[in-house]
Amino acid sequence: MSGLYENQKTVRSLKSKIEELRPKNGEQYYFVFGHPRSDIGKGTLVVQLLNAVNESDAIKYDGLLNTNESGRHTAVGHDDFGIYESFNKGKRWGKEHYLLGGELYRDFINAYGENENLQINPHLSYYVEYCIHKTWHDIGKPKNLFIEVGGLITDDEVGPIFTPIVQRMQDNIGAKSILLTEIGWNGEYIKTKAIQSAVGEFLSRHIKPWCLVVRDSSDIKKVSTEERLEFERVILRKLYNNYNFLSSRIISVPYFNNLSRYTDYMKKRFTPLVSQVDKTKLFMATGNKSKLADFKLYLGDKYDIVSPADIGIKLDIPEGIDSIEDNTIAKARAYAVESNLITLGDDTGFFY
Repeated sequence: MSGLYENQKTVRSLKSKIEELRPKNGEQYYFVFGHPRSDIGKGTLVVQLLNAVNESDAIKYDGLLNTNESGRHTAVGHDDFGIYESFNKGKRWGKEHYLLGGELYRDFINAYGENENLQINPHLSYYVEYCIHKTWHDIGKPKNLFIEVGGLITDDEVGPIFTPIVQRMQDNIGAKSILLTEIGWNGEYIKTKAIQSAVGEFLSRHIKPWCLVVRDSSDIKKVSTEERLEFERVILRKLYNNYNFLSSRIISVPYFNNLSRYTDYMKKRFTPLVSQVDKTKLFMATGNKSKLADFKLYLGDKYDIVSPADIGIKLDIPEGIDSIEDNTIAKARAYAVESNLITLGDDTGFFY
């Protein structure tokens, strides 16, 4: 019994520290992952998220077995931090925002190396979790923290550490995962194999992406708003059919040569996902005046009923997709994206 007790000494100590430091006032952590390539553009995405979300900051984990005594890895303008800084004038990211693998291993062994037989999971994993919370404290406890995870979840220096961290944080503090992946294009049709593979990899680790950000892999043909929303519907339907993955949070991102346009786009698409929704307004995804009158009669004065004509939105949503239900969901989701309001769609008596 005493041996078992001692074998938990490090975990008990770290759990206690985590409990003391973890957010308790509604602050939100967002892990930012990329797949299937480590250079898919996570840093550039984090820049857009910082611009889209108020009271936010970012830190980065890098699994490299290096140290940073000279400051080489966090010099002004270096790598991803340079991208952060270029779009956030007057703000600097340095060592206090950076978790580097070699330093984490070194400090962990120095602090706990004499305790017991140590392993990557659970011991080092708990230590890195503690360091994330401590870093959040050290940079001022921002209301929203984006954690850029360098490399891939399948990397040896990432997966064994971050898989259990994200699993625990999902359950314990409601941490959310943003998965950046990319859509393929064969010159005529979109290809979703890379997206499905990425989502499947995370689901196999019991990590459910809270939001999918799907970037165009190249500058495909000019795509209308309706076509891009249709891309998203096709992707979500395939993920549901193949993985039973049900979500409405997907952002299809055009190929931008001008990053300021990327910023504007993400403000429009991502900001509503983290903002308070006006629960007194209900957007009806129909221009049928008779249906609108019926809805107002059924719902009474509880909601302010809004139609596409009321706010100048006109979309041409493809019909005849897979089912009446699918039509309804596609319609409701498309108008919700454009209106940023709670939206009710209907088709042949089916409501969503």
